Order: sequence, then structure tokens, then C-alpha cells
Amino acid sequence: MKRTSIMAFVIGSMALMTSCASDDDMEVYMTVDTEYQKTVKEIRERFSYPTQLADEDNYYADLDKFVPTGTAPAYNLQNDLIGEYGYVDLGLSVKWANFNLGAKQPLTDSNLKSFDDIYKEVQHEDVWYEKRFDITLPDTVKGTLPCVISYEEYCKGSYGYIRSQFPDDDEYARYANYCDAMKKAYKKAVKEYNSYIIDNKYSLIVGRYYYNWAEIDSYAWQEDYKNLPMNIAGTEYDNATNNLGKNWRMPTKAELQELVDKCKWQRYEKANLKGYIVTGPSGKSIFVCDNSQAVLNDYPYIYLSSERTSTWNKGVEVYALNINTQKIVNNHPSGRYATIRPVYVK
Repeated sequence: MKRTSIMAFVIGSMALMTSCASDDDMEVYMTVDTEYQKTVKEIRERFSYPTQLADEDNYYADLDKFVPTGTAPAYNLQNDLIGEYGYVDLGLSVKWANFNLGAKQPLTDSNLKSFDDIYKEVQHEDVWYEKRFDITLPDTVKGTLPCVISYEEYCKGSYGYIRSQFPDDDEYARYANYCDAMKKAYKKAVKEYNSYIIDNKYSLIVGRYYYNWAEIDSYAWQEDYKNLPMNIAGTEYDNATNNLGKNWRMPTKAELQELVDKCKWQRYEKANLKGYIVTGPSGKSIFVCDNSQAVLNDYPYIYLSSERTSTWNKGVEVYALNINTQKIVNNHPSGRYATIRPVYVK
């Protein structure tokens, strides 16, 4: 069969068509990126929408790796069991909690909403258009260029082909509006899902919390603290011991310094979450957050030690770790809220 070649030039690109007895036998030879391919991409974006969560939109999925190496019971002041809490063996002198004091327990997997659940909720609230059709979209050119595609496939890469799948212009426009509404719903669902998952799945890792050292607030009376030791670790004044029981306590100044000196600190910033991945000699890691959304937490990046540096003067000043500088400060006021990362010492 004799073939004739038809060469079509488009701005900055080229497609070559070889003709045969019928359109079914025709082929299109694609060279560099053509206007056709740009149109196909535009059509696919215009008349489609996300149906599931993309990996890049699951912002905090890598927080799954911060799992404890062990768990231990925690008790309240009445010695009632309040749950099992995790710790991580970083290869240091103490085992570090994988949570900050006051962080709430996460929901169980069976009680967590999935992205699909939230996406459907958003669609129910925001998408007013009804999907009435399933349409066929043109395929992008597969493989490396140059390549050959059928003339039939080539013809699908046009707005005319998309329009031909609808009974009238109104339905054509309605479907385009539906796709736009679904894309907006997806973006909203991504935002809501990531906020939800931080609060309910990763709450122990990035929990909302704030404490005064030894519960000494701005209105404390010195007389109530006349027996206050210089180091409150494991005593009646220890915030961690009081909330979790005798096997948990606040870290000492030396233990905080060890966390700095013997661990690798790597900055972490994703979406609205900031902090550090702290990896110990054992190769295990904990996450420390520096932007807690806790109400009244004046210094979320300050992690308190169990030791104070001063005598009473409307409260005391204490040793604490500034995680943004990885330096121990010696003048954090007890009346200012800050963060506590417990250690497990049994």
C-alpha cells in the first residue's frame, strides 16, 4: 500500500502524519513537545480532579517513624493507672519519652478519620454540582520522543472531542464547573486532614502543652516552697513525676546537655510544623517541636530541666534547653510557661 507523508508545523514543534486508505490506518509521528501535547495536558487538568490523597499532600506521614522502643505505665497522684506511654532508647544515660508532658493520647487507628472520610464531608458541604457523566480523557504521549500514535488517538486530544461526549453545551459547562469544585474541595480536604491528623494521630509527638517549673506561677508564695530543693527531679515538685508516676521525671541539666552533645540534630519544617529530629548513638530518634500551638505557651522552644539556679525572687530561675540554639540557658523564669520532655528512669 502506498503511503503519503503529510508534515504539519506548529509553533516550535512538529508532527508528521502518514496517510493510508482510511483514517483508521493513519498514524501520527510525534517529534519534540508539540502544541498537541500541551493541549492534551490542559484538557486533562481541566476535566479531571484528584480522587485520593497524593503522597506529597500527606504532609506529616514521615512522623510515623518516631515510634517508641518501649512503653511503661504511668500513674496519677492517686496511683491510678492512666495508660502506657512510650520512651526511646537513644543510647544515652536515660531513656527519653517520645512525647512532651501534657500531650494527649492519640485516637486508635479504628477511630481515626481517613482522608476519604474528610474529602467526602467537604464535598457534601461545598460541591453543589452533580456529576452526571463519566468521560474519556486523551492519554498523554507515553514513552520517549519521537514516537508514533494512531490518528484516532491523536483526534482525541482536542476540546472538540471532549465536547462531543456531552449532549449539549450546558452539560459540557456543568461538568467543567464540577471538576473545578472538586479540585477546590480537594485542597480544602488536604488542609483539614493534615490539621486533623496532627491533632489526633500525632498528638503525642507534637502535643499542645505548657508548664511552670515546679508549678510556680507568677502568683506563687515563697512560704509554699520553703523546702524547694535546687534539683526537683523525682520529688513532689517534679511536674513529670506528679503527672506520670515515680518512674518518670524531668531531665537534669546534665541529661539535657548530653542530648545536645551526643545526638545529631536535624531541622524539620513541613507545612505548619517546625522542630528537630534528634538522633542518638543508638540510631533511634525523637522529635522535639518548637512551635506548639498551646494557648499561653510563652516559650514552646524552651525545654525545662529539673534544676534551678537562683534563690527565691518572685519565683526562681532555672536551667533549660533552648532547642533552636541547642544551648543551655540558666535564667529561665519559673513563672513563664515552657515545655517539659520527661525521661524514663526505672
